[in-house]
Amino acid sequence: MTTSKRTPIKRDRHVLTPEAVEAFVAALKLRTHREQQIGDSTSCAGIDSCETCKAYERHVAVVSRHLHVAPWGFHPVDVADCPPPPWFDAAAAKAWENARRTYCDLCDAAGVKRAKRVEVSDVTRSHITLRWIERLLRIPEGGKVGQPVRLRPWQRDIVRSI
Repeated sequence: MTTSKRTPIKRDRHVLTPEAVEAFVAALKLRTHREQQIGDSTSCAGIDSCETCKAYERHVAVVSRHLHVAPWGFHPVDVADCPPPPWFDAAAAKAWENARRTYCDLCDAAGVKRAKRVEVSDVTRSHITLRWIERLLRIPEGGKVGQPVRLRPWQRDIVRSI
């Protein structure tokens, strides 16, 4: 029986399509507004009534679809070119690093200057949870079945307090 050494084939992590790069740049321009709305429901009318918030989430969805971003990981739009926060466990740190590499690749492809830090609110568990709920969850039954979950201000307050 012969044994052979296999040389691993280096593969690209992702293919940066022009649509993904364009959506990434557009999302970065709108990100501050949306993050303020996630953190403080009184800052704007919310994603159901605010065209800026809707446009931001549409751009994030395009990036996710083109780059096959895992729903449970960090999104390249939500990170910066910096190390993960020290309170992250190993799995969260790895997810952060994957998103950071993608973020850097997107910035380079778009000719955008990389941010070297994130706001503290961007890496708190409540902020990450609120972003995940409104970005990915769908209403399972009733008259609005299939539509995205939109939390009311009092529901957001509960998530923040946990």
